[in-house]
Amino acid sequence: MTNQIKEPGIAYAIYEKVKDLPATDQAEILRLIDRISQGGDARTEDDDWTYLSLAAALRGLEDDVWPDYTAEDLLEDWTCPSPGR
Repeated sequence: MTNQIKEPGIAYAIYEKVKDLPATDQAEILRLIDRISQGGDARTEDDDWTYLSLAAALRGLEDDVWPDYTAEDLLEDWTCPSPGR
């Protein structure tokens, strides 16, 4: 069975962008294409762990009461106090 390109314009555009990348980046892109073509999605296991970690860290914060800050509250005072104050 031959590999037929269904969208030659898109395939060529991908080739043009990838051909000048370092070999390690090309290999990473190839792994991504393999994962997508095998029915997986583009996310990696690291992405999943990052999401789970953030979700766990933020769990329960939805109902917390947060102060209402104004822009004035966020200004920093960079002046040095006088000696003896």
